[in-house]
Amino acid sequence: MKRLFIAVPSPITIQKIISEIEHEWEKLAGHDVKWVNPEQAHLTLHFLGDTEEGTVPEIIKIIKESTIKVRPFLLVLKGLGTFPQPSNARVVYINVEEIKSHVLNTLHKNLSNQLKSLGFVIDERRFVPHITLGRLRQTKSLTTEWYVSRPISWSVNEIHLMESKLRASGPIYSIVESARLN
Repeated sequence: MKRLFIAVPSPITIQKIISEIEHEWEKLAGHDVKWVNPEQAHLTLHFLGDTEEGTVPEIIKIIKESTIKVRPFLLVLKGLGTFPQPSNARVVYINVEEIKSHVLNTLHKNLSNQLKSLGFVIDERRFVPHITLGRLRQTKSLTTEWYVSRPISWSVNEIHLMESKLRASGPIYSIVESARLN
C-alpha cells in the first residue's frame, strides 16, 4: 500500500513566501501549530489515501490523460484562511486563486470523475484551492486579518502523483510520477 495524493507543486519563490508567512503567523499563533516544511508545500488536487500498488499505473494514466490538453496556467497566493473556521481553527492555510482561467477547477473535476471510475471516494465538498501551512494541536481562535495579500504568482507546468510517508517528525513526500502540461 502507498499513501498517495495528486498535487500542484510550489516553486522555490513560493516556498520562501510560505516560510515568511509561517514565521510571522507563529508569532501570533504561538507554538501550538505544527508547521508544514515550506519545501514540501503544495496544492492538493486529490488525496487518495492508502492505495494498492497495482492501482498506481491506472492513476498515472488518468493523470496523464487529464493533463494532455491542459496548457500551463497561473496561480496567485491570496489571503490566509483556517479550517473549519477562524473561531475554532484546526488547519491554517493560504488561499490560491487562478489568474484569468478556470483550468485548475476543470482539472480537479476531470480527475474526480476519472478517479471515481477506479473506485476512489471523492470528497464532494466545494474545492477550495489552498496550500496548507500548518495544523493546530488543539482548536483555537485565530485571526487572519493581519496578512496583507501580495500579488505573488507562478506558472503551473506540471502535476505530481505524490507518496506520503508518515513519520513522527512529520510527513515525507516523494514524487511517484509527474505529468507535464502542454
